Amino acid sequence: EAIEQGYKVFSYSGELKLETFRNWLERQIAGEEHIGLIDDREYGRKQTTMSQEVVNGIRKWYDGKIYCYDNRLIYENAEANSVTNLLIEAILKNGCRVFLIDNLMTCSFENTMQTDYYKAQSDFVGKLSYIAKAYNVHIHLVAHPRKTKGDIEQDDISGTSDTFKRADNVISVQRNDDGSNTIRVMKCRETGNNDEQVKCTFLPKSKRFFQSDKEFSKY
Repeated sequence: EAIEQGYKVFSYSGELKLETFRNWLERQIAGEEHIGLIDDREYGRKQTTMSQEVVNGIRKWYDGKIYCYDNRLIYENAEANSVTNLLIEAILKNGCRVFLIDNLMTCSFENTMQTDYYKAQSDFVGKLSYIAKAYNVHIHLVAHPRKTKGDIEQDDISGTSDTFKRADNVISVQRNDDGSNTIRVMKCRETGNNDEQVKCTFLPKSKRFFQSDKEFSKY
């Protein structure tokens, strides 16, 4: 969505391999209508597939608009500092305006003792907040919840409580018992409109969230 609106995007994942991230990204861009299923005999399950024509069209569309960093190139103990340096480099060299960091718990902190771990996390979130304001960019930082059922509250966010306090916006995504999903604004510093909710459907094949038929068929 950010790319379609004309913004260059930088993505960093501490969990997904670069190849996996690209596969998920391209499935979201393609949508249900352009994704097929084939039998994966090795694992005994269905595997998603797209025609080479569709893949080529997608890659041509996002070429030069999204930068995905392979976390295997970062030395583990210096990861947090490296991420912030990468963000600034992506802003100055590539003109990126929207950022995704997945996720807070996978970032390690250089020369950090166990007792200072949460302070290091707080400092990291503070640096991200500073970069966002100093360079007028938007940074999405994923922070997983401690629980998997029920409404997610401020205290349920893994890691330091300063993650919630320092962020300008906090949005939760949760799966409901009826199979639907709820995207909830837990905090919005600019407007003060907190606890707004949107119900939507998640499609595993394309990894899209949608509310209406128009969003479902968007490509």
